[in-house]
Amino acid sequence: MRAIRAGAQRTRDAHCTGFIPSLECYSYVQTHEGSGETWLKRRRQVPFGFGWLAEGASPYRELPMRAARLAYREYTANPGLPDDAFHAALGRGLFGPDWQIGQVRDALELCRVFGTDRDWAVSAPLTMPGLVESRRKSGRLDAKKRAFLRDQLARVRAIAARHRDAKVPGARDLARIAQWLGDQWQGANAAILEE
Repeated sequence: MRAIRAGAQRTRDAHCTGFIPSLECYSYVQTHEGSGETWLKRRRQVPFGFGWLAEGASPYRELPMRAARLAYREYTANPGLPDDAFHAALGRGLFGPDWQIGQVRDALELCRVFGTDRDWAVSAPLTMPGLVESRRKSGRLDAKKRAFLRDQLARVRAIAARHRDAKVPGARDLARIAQWLGDQWQGANAAILEE
């Protein structure tokens, strides 16, 4: 969300009439080594790392994308929007009139997780244990980065637990997505992030 706010502020400061962030998702099979990641070759790209979706399903109605659209709408209308006002707009948009600040914080945390180390060809690390393992084996995942990912994973699991019995659709989305992320790191995958 910070990048969207920064883009809106740069647009305002440059006296432009608007900007359009890319929300393009990829679902092709990589035929070559992309972004220096050998592991990705011959694997289908998963749109935004949303691996819970069926192949070919649209990712644009999922909570992280809804949050990005809300951020774009709010920050393009007011690039100087205070955090409290943005949180209120996000809360109402994702969770309804009875939103709670904890829901907003958890939604923003999930968005940060999905944005971590992401680029055009590579989804966030927690969405792809195989890629993380490949990076570790090739010496590109140091102890500091593993600790960072373990901390992120702990926060994700806490989100799943907090919203497990949620009644509000947006909060159920938090639980579903966080549970999916946590489930990726069961069994043998759990050892990838260990010291």
